[in-house]
Amino acid sequence: MENIWESLAGLGIFLILGFLAIAGMLLIYKLLRPKSIPEPQKYEPYESGEVPLDEAKKKYFIRFFPIALMFILFDVEIAFFLPWLVSYKSVYPVISFWAVLVFVFILLGGWLYAFRYKGLDWL
Repeated sequence: MENIWESLAGLGIFLILGFLAIAGMLLIYKLLRPKSIPEPQKYEPYESGEVPLDEAKKKYFIRFFPIALMFILFDVEIAFFLPWLVSYKSVYPVISFWAVLVFVFILLGGWLYAFRYKGLDWL
């Protein structure tokens, strides 16, 4: 029972030191930060030294969103294929093959869903 209290005491000391470190950093920031904004141009959108021509907040074309989702879907697919290709022969090749085949069919289902509901027509 005493061992549990020693572990909890160590955790408590760790948490207290963590909060003290954060409070110290915030105090140092408060003391060292500049009191006024040095130049208003500093907070304008970055345009390679040029005067901004337009607002920084623009509305995006709504059709960009499905393309971004499909890119993430197929990018993740490639990220999962690379380790599988590297370790295909070393770890149960038959089970590995069928697992990747199921994975490909699930992703193919997502692609067919997007194709069926005309998510890819405007490309």
